Amino acid sequence: MGYGLGALANVSDILLGFKPQKVDLVTEHSDATGHSAIVEENSMTAIERANGNPAKADPNGIISVGPNRYKDRNGSWHWMKGTNHWDTHSRQGEVLWRQTLNVNKGTIVKYGKWLNKMENAGKLVYSVELSSCVTHTSVALNLSGVFNIGIHPYLLNAQMYLWSNGLRPWTFSYLLNQ
Repeated sequence: MGYGLGALANVSDILLGFKPQKVDLVTEHSDATGHSAIVEENSMTAIERANGNPAKADPNGIISVGPNRYKDRNGSWHWMKGTNHWDTHSRQGEVLWRQTLNVNKGTIVKYGKWLNKMENAGKLVYSVELSSCVTHTSVALNLSGVFNIGIHPYLLNAQMYLWSNGLRPWTFSYLLNQ
């Protein structure tokens, strides 16, 4: 088990690359549902709810997936057209938690572009269960070397808080030898 955690640490280092850059994980927490988004570091450029309208989307938002209410106002939260132009909740005065993370930003930007491409092709599906804001935020962070489990925005926020303070799964692998 200790060797497995050591290998995980090595994979994380490889994915992070030689020059990790900073992005902000924004977690909106005004209700029990919450929302996760990844934005440029220290940006507070969101001005209003985009809900899928690219003209109102945060220009510094990288990943912010939600149901496309701009094109389908009456859809449910399950298996409807999705958008990567959802509200990032990163404007001044929003109820949010914000954390700056060192990541492989290039990988996250590429994933965000892929989400935009899927949306433009009409193939991005939103589902609370399997293709939500936290799912895509978690996948982007995992691909960039910051390993996590994306089940709920609050859980992802807690994991990234621990990660940014140096608490990682392999940090305590020496305890497995005792």
